[in-house]
Amino acid sequence: MASETKVLVFSPGDKEACRSAIRRLEQEKVIAVDCEGVHLGTKGPLTLMQIGTINGDVYLFDVMKNEKEQDKSFFKDTGLDNVLSSPNIVKVIHSCSGDSAALFHQFGIKLDNVFDTQVAHLVIAEHKGRRLPYRLKLAELCSTYSDTAKVYEAKEDVKIEWCKRENDYWAKRPLTQEMIEYASGDVTALIPDVFEKQKKYLEENGQIDKYAELVQEEIEFYIDPAMKERRKLRNGKASEAVLKDMSAKYRPSTQYSAITDEDEIKALKDINVRDIPNQPSLIQNLKHGHIRAFLSELENDLKTPETFISSRNLDQELHDIEQYGQDEIREYASKLRKQVCEVVTKDIQRKYTSNTPVESISETDIRVLRYIRLISGDELIYFHPTVIDLKWKIEEYDMDAAMEKLRADPEYNVSFVPKLKFLSFNTKVPSSVKRKAQQLLEKVEDSILANIPRKYTRDTPLDQLSDTEKAVLRDIRITSNTFHSTVSSLHWRICYDGLCIDFERFKAGKLSMNSGLEKKLYFFANNRCVPADVKKKAKEFQLYLLKARR
Repeated sequence: MASETKVLVFSPGDKEACRSAIRRLEQEKVIAVDCEGVHLGTKGPLTLMQIGTINGDVYLFDVMKNEKEQDKSFFKDTGLDNVLSSPNIVKVIHSCSGDSAALFHQFGIKLDNVFDTQVAHLVIAEHKGRRLPYRLKLAELCSTYSDTAKVYEAKEDVKIEWCKRENDYWAKRPLTQEMIEYASGDVTALIPDVFEKQKKYLEENGQIDKYAELVQEEIEFYIDPAMKERRKLRNGKASEAVLKDMSAKYRPSTQYSAITDEDEIKALKDINVRDIPNQPSLIQNLKHGHIRAFLSELENDLKTPETFISSRNLDQELHDIEQYGQDEIREYASKLRKQVCEVVTKDIQRKYTSNTPVESISETDIRVLRYIRLISGDELIYFHPTVIDLKWKIEEYDMDAAMEKLRADPEYNVSFVPKLKFLSFNTKVPSSVKRKAQQLLEKVEDSILANIPRKYTRDTPLDQLSDTEKAVLRDIRITSNTFHSTVSSLHWRICYDGLCIDFERFKAGKLSMNSGLEKKLYFFANNRCVPADVKKKAKEFQLYLLKARR
C-alpha cells in the first residue's frame, strides 16, 4: 500500500459519518471494491467492505455490530447498497463471485456494472492463445498487468493466520493495523493500473462483448445455479478439444513428464478419475501420470504442516483416487488423505470452539468433519472434544437440510442412507443425532417405497435405480405380501446381485466372512419367502464356505 494512501474507517455505530462518506463515493466514476468475512460466501458472514478510489483513498466499512453480529441494515441505512447496485459507477473487483454471493444472500444486494479483473484476465489470456487459462491470485494479477500495483506484503502470512489458527480473524474488533493494511491493499492494487490496462486491451481487441457475458456469469455464479452448469459445460468442451488434439499430437508411449504445455496439463487435471476408462489409452496413461505427480507434490506439501492449507476439493479428489484410481496408487492416496485429515483436525481444534456455528466453518473443514470416523464398531476413536462436538453438529446440520429438501420434494435423493442406518442404530451415537437419523431414515424409506411402483417395473435394469433406492430396497425385510410386487421383485433382484458380488469377492480373498454375512446367508437359504434363485445362490455360498473351513 502506497505511503500516501489515506485510509478512513467507518463503524455501524456512526451511520451519519458513513452516509457522508458514501455521498462522496457517489461522485466517483470508478471504485475498487473488496469484502472480507468468515469464510465469505453464500452463508459465510461478510464482516468488512473496503472501497478504493482512483486518487488512492480507501474507505473501510465495518459491517459488524460486535464480534458476533452483523448489522443487517447497514448497507440500506447508509446508502451503500445504491452504490453497489448503481449502473453508473464501475466497481472493479477481483473474482467477485464470493463477494456477490454474500451481498445477495445476506443483504439482498445485486451487484451491477462490475469490472472483474479475474474475468478480464481469462478473456485476455484466451485471446492471446490460451485455451484453458488458470485463474490468478491477486498478487499474480498485479505482477502480470502492472509494474507498480502491490498487495499487502504479508498477505500470505495473514491467510495462514485465519485458515489455521484464528477462524474468525475478520470478525475480530477493533481492526488491527495488519487488518487495515491487508484490506486496503486489496483495493489499491486494482486501480488505476490493472483496471486501465485490462480495459484498454479488451476494447482494442474487440473482446468487450465476450467479457460482458462472462462477468455476468461471475456475478451470478452462486446466485443462479444455471451459471455453474454453463461454466462447467463450456470448460468441459474446451478440455475435450485439448485432449483430442493431444491424442493426435503425442505417441502412445509418451510419459506425463514430457507434457509441459499448461493447457494440456490443465485438461489432464480436469479429467474426473471416474471417467478415466472412457478416455483413449494415451490419455489414460497421461492422467495416471498426472495423479502420481499430484500425490507426490501433496506429500511434499504435507512435510510442512504448519503452513499446509487444504483446498476446498482436495478431500473429494483423494476420495475419488482411493475409489477409482489404479491399484498401486489407491493406498498412496488413502495414506495422504489420512495425513491431510490429521493436519486439518488439528487446525479445527485450534481455531474453532464447540459453539462455532456451521455457517462459520469453512467448506474444507466441513468436508473433513464429514469424513472422519468417531466410532469403529462399538469403540470410540479419540479426537479432541471440539472436533467431536463439531462432527456431530455437522451430522445434524446435514440431516436437517436433507429433511427440509425431502419435505419440499418427496423425490429428493438423500445420498447418505448407509450413514443414516449407522447413526440410527449404533449405541455410541448421541441421542439427538440418533433420533434425527431415525426420523430422516424413516422419511426416506417411506418416500422411496411409495415412489418405486410409479417410477419402475419389475424388470427395470438395476443400473437405472439410484444408489439410495438400491440401498433402501436391499435392506427391507420381506416376510409377507406387505409390499407392492414391483418393490418385492426389485428387492430380491438386488439381493441376488449382491450375493453374487459378495461370493466372487470372498472367493478372490477380497471379502472376509463375518457374523452379519453368515446370518444373511442363513436367512436366504432357509426362509420360505425367499425366491428360488436367491436361495440356491445362498446355499452355494454356504457350501463353499464350509469347504473352505475344512
